[in-house]
Amino acid sequence: MKHSIKHVLALLTVFSASVAYSADSAYMATICKVVAEEDKLYKVIYQAANEENVTIQLFDEKQHLVYKENLKSAGFSKKFDLTNLPDGDYQIQVKSSGYVFSEDLKIGDISSFVFSFDQKADRKIAMVGAKEQGKSLTLYILDEARDVVYKESFDQDNQVHKSFNFQSLKSGDVTFLLYHDSKLIKEEKFAF
Repeated sequence: MKHSIKHVLALLTVFSASVAYSADSAYMATICKVVAEEDKLYKVIYQAANEENVTIQLFDEKQHLVYKENLKSAGFSKKFDLTNLPDGDYQIQVKSSGYVFSEDLKIGDISSFVFSFDQKADRKIAMVGAKEQGKSLTLYILDEARDVVYKESFDQDNQVHKSFNFQSLKSGDVTFLLYHDSKLIKEEKFAF
């Protein structure tokens, strides 16, 4: 009887250890994630159960290889600065044994910028809009001679609500220019 209790306890210990080990390995599946930190700055996060040979490749829209790197790791977090690449569509691929992950990237996309200008009474103009997190936006206001009379950057704000008062302007017109990097997003002219 004493020996049978010891055997049962030993079996339970082995069984619980094997269940605990299998539960741990279930949580150690291979994962890969691409995170856009800014407009042209991306982070690749990779985690696997074991150390593996990992290949990171970046392809342009014509499927030409732009960048390739080989790593031996069970996990890493690596930043990629794509500011020197021309605007367009790209694909990043992360490959390891039995695992392929790909993510489409759009560099220099301005379709997420939605802004409108509305002329109010008393020579006031309202600017309302939204943009993605991490994308920069610069507003220029030009006078009739196309000289810059006002400049403001909106880097941190996702939602922009701004009102401009031109009551001191006697006559003429003003032009609003919205830029993302060096791309003109919107140009609108108002005459007074």
